Amino acid sequence: MLQQLRRFFDDRGFLEVETPLLSADTVVDRHLDPVPVTLAADPRQPDQGAPYWLQTSPELGMKRLLSAGADAIYQVGRAFRLAA
Repeated sequence: MLQQLRRFFDDRGFLEVETPLLSADTVVDRHLDPVPVTLAADPRQPDQGAPYWLQTSPELGMKRLLSAGADAIYQVGRAFRLAA
């Protein structure tokens, strides 16, 4: 299925992109609950480190690529949200 999807977009001149999974900022959509992640510098202290969030959607990263001049792009990726 992924092979067919990629072929579909590749045949039409789209570029496959991969946006970051982690963000230093939380999402702006008040209806989505992002998953927090702590990047620990010391594995012996996993609860101490920089706070990040897993992306709830690749939309912002893709819009940044488009505004930077990317033309036709697509992404097959993952998104993470906490269950309500």
